[in-house]
Amino acid sequence: MLNSLLRSLAFLALALLPTFTSCASTKGHERADNLATSMEQLETALAKAKTDLAATRTALSAVDEKASVDPKPSYDQLVASVKALNASTARVTDTATKIKERGNAYLTNWERRSDAIADADIKAADTKRREKLAGALKEVVESVAAVDKEVGPLVALLADLRTALDNDLTPAGIDAMEGPMGRASKAAGRAIDAIDDASETLADIKVQFQTAKPPAEPAPAAK
Repeated sequence: MLNSLLRSLAFLALALLPTFTSCASTKGHERADNLATSMEQLETALAKAKTDLAATRTALSAVDEKASVDPKPSYDQLVASVKALNASTARVTDTATKIKERGNAYLTNWERRSDAIADADIKAADTKRREKLAGALKEVVESVAAVDKEVGPLVALLADLRTALDNDLTPAGIDAMEGPMGRASKAAGRAIDAIDDASETLADIKVQFQTAKPPAEPAPAAK
């Protein structure tokens, strides 16, 4: 009975060994490539948020223009655009948080492993590279923080506008919201500018974390 149990435990340990080995053997450059991939995902999320911001501005303008005709379709579009904006900006925040966490883990692991480097020149060059990428990662985090700074108050303003317009979609009710709608449109414009800046930063920085890949295979010649 005991021998059978020991054999079972030994078999289980052998079965799990590749999993533990693969987790422990993740190389620094693989972590960097994963970070670059996360930055590409952030670029995609920012692009979607920009599209939703533009749609929200268009819907705000349409509600104002249609106030005395038929504002309901434009209002429904505004509600849909704001809902999409809330989702896309949340995705931006979540992705940026993951980048920050993974980046910090990558740099911490890098520094820990570099303690074993004995050669002074190699250690100095290695430290310089780590500090450069740490600065690059900080730029990414700050660029997204600038987006959040614009988007946060805008989302709150849009929620209040939706409540007010939902209560009163008459021409007079819409006219009463003209000032806040104008503020929301301008805030959306500033958020779009912040997204453009963040996207430009990401495009410049993600390549600093990428390992060069082999050229793509040429397409087969047409027969």
